[in-house]
Amino acid sequence: MERLSRRRVEGLDQALALIPSGSFVLTAAHDDCRSGTLVQWVQRCAESPAMVVVALRKGHPIEPLIRDSRAFCLNLLREGEVLLRRKFETGHTQGDDPFVSLPATQAPSGSPVLLRAVAYVDCELMRHLDIESDFEVYIGLVKQTRILQVSGAASTALAGGMACACASPLAVKASA
Repeated sequence: MERLSRRRVEGLDQALALIPSGSFVLTAAHDDCRSGTLVQWVQRCAESPAMVVVALRKGHPIEPLIRDSRAFCLNLLREGEVLLRRKFETGHTQGDDPFVSLPATQAPSGSPVLLRAVAYVDCELMRHLDIESDFEVYIGLVKQTRILQVSGAASTALAGGMACACASPLAVKASA
C-alpha cells in the first residue's frame, strides 16, 4: 500500500474537515438503564423513508442499550452548550445515570430527550455495522423529530446533513 506523504495527509485532513459535523448527544435506554454520549458524526442518509447514520467510538457502554432496545435518540446541541458537552463527552460507567440532575423527558422509543437540546431525532435501529476502524456505524429510521428550542444556533455545520432537517421546520412529521 502506498505511503501518504505529510503534505498529502494534511490535504486529506483539510478536505475531510469540510464534511458537515456537529455536536449531538446520542441517548438510549433499555430496562432501567439509560446512557448518553457526545457524538459528532451524524448525517442524513436517506429521504424516503428518512434515515440517519451515526458513527460511535467502539467500546462505549451505550452500545448494548442501543442493541437491546433497537432504538436511539439524537439530541442536537446549540452552539456554546457547555454543560451537556462536558457531561457527555466522557464515558460513564455502567449503572451510572447521567440524566439524574438534568431536565429530560422520554422519546416514544424510550430513549432520553434532553430538554436543553435544540431538537431531537428519535430513531429505530435499522442496521449496525462493525467496520474495521475505531468507530462503529448505526443507521436509524427516523420515527419522530421535534424542535425544542427556537432560539439559539444549532451546533452543526450548515452545509447539508442534519442541519437542514433540524434548523428548519420539521421535514419529517412525527409518526405517533
